[in-house]
Amino acid sequence: MVSRETVDTEATLKRHVDALMSGDIDSIMSNFTDESVVFMPDGKLEGLAEIRSDTVIFLKNNPPETLETIEVVRQDIAGEFVYLLWKSETSRILTAETYVIRNGKILAQTFAVLDGVESA
Repeated sequence: MVSRETVDTEATLKRHVDALMSGDIDSIMSNFTDESVVFMPDGKLEGLAEIRSDTVIFLKNNPPETLETIEVVRQDIAGEFVYLLWKSETSRILTAETYVIRNGKILAQTFAVLDGVESA
């Protein structure tokens, strides 16, 4: 039986992914708090202002036609924890993300992109 926490985490993740795919920055940001942290290969982002700034750049560099080609390779959810592995058909990238989601908000996220990787 799937726990209520896992169901809530999955719903928040879906809302977040849908917002990313639509490119709606305000909807994306509604999934974070001032205490959220995103760990990136070049450092960490803390709070809404830093996360918003980086997300705007991400959306600029990944137009809708690129986002539409994203294929989820693996998704695992256990309670408030998420592991997500995805690839894009228009570029040779493989991306791994982890999330800690609590009470409908992303508390922590890791984001790592491997460029030039053949599909997994």
